[in-house]
Amino acid sequence: MPGGALGGTESRVPDDWAFSDAVATVQLETGTDAYSVNVWGVAVGPHFYVASSRGGGSRWAQHIVQTPAVRLRIDDAVYPLRASRVEEEGELATVIAAYVRKYEVEQEENFVTTAWVFRLDARGP
Repeated sequence: MPGGALGGTESRVPDDWAFSDAVATVQLETGTDAYSVNVWGVAVGPHFYVASSRGGGSRWAQHIVQTPAVRLRIDDAVYPLRASRVEEEGELATVIAAYVRKYEVEQEENFVTTAWVFRLDARGP
């Protein structure tokens, strides 16, 4: 069930998200009205990714399309980020492989193949 604004400690965006491999579920806040959801996420090098298994049918994915500024909570740390939809095949393949490894899902039945995948990056100055 979706929630509101995320609590936690506002934190600097890390250069490497590898620490998140030990965390199965993260929280993502989207939209101007602070709509938050629990999602799976994966780290790939300096990037962190989330995926909406319902593609554009999920409310939070639609929020990102309208307003790409998001907040991600991992444990007590909250990171201000900007979401960008990933559509490049090579990057998508890398993200799918990361989901398969982390969550032990089947490659052939992987929800990421029909999902909307978003890369979360620092918002910038």
